[in-house]
Amino acid sequence: MLTNGQPVGVPEAVAAAFFDIAQNGRQTVDWLPFYEKVVRAAAYTGASPTDYAKPPAGAAPAKADAVYTGTYANAYYGPLTVTRDSGGALSMKLGPRGMTFPLTHYSGDTFSYRTRGENAVGLSGVTFHAHPGRATSVTVEHLDANGLGTFSR
Repeated sequence: MLTNGQPVGVPEAVAAAFFDIAQNGRQTVDWLPFYEKVVRAAAYTGASPTDYAKPPAGAAPAKADAVYTGTYANAYYGPLTVTRDSGGALSMKLGPRGMTFPLTHYSGDTFSYRTRGENAVGLSGVTFHAHPGRATSVTVEHLDANGLGTFSR
């Protein structure tokens, strides 16, 4: 059973049910609730401890978009490009397929984005390290578990 979707336990449950029926002539376990618990525990181990859905009271404002926009490099992950779309919102483009992720302001120089794909963990942080007038680097929290998530200009 193969899938490119975010883990939810369905493919694992279908495969386990098939083998259970083949081996025992019937399902001996309700596999979907079983795998749902297992997959949920495994899938969210990289979730951020910060609840980016709720900015803090009195959150510091973001700097001008021009401070953040541009291309940043990372020897492990490749380039990350921050742009402003026609609607005025910031987004980052990342990865070999150039996936675009809208950025939502959280506080100060920190934004959030929604992770996608098989390693998705929900909202994660994007923190710019800004000096007056220009950010010199950005750290993508979800990619930084091993200290490799900082992109520099």
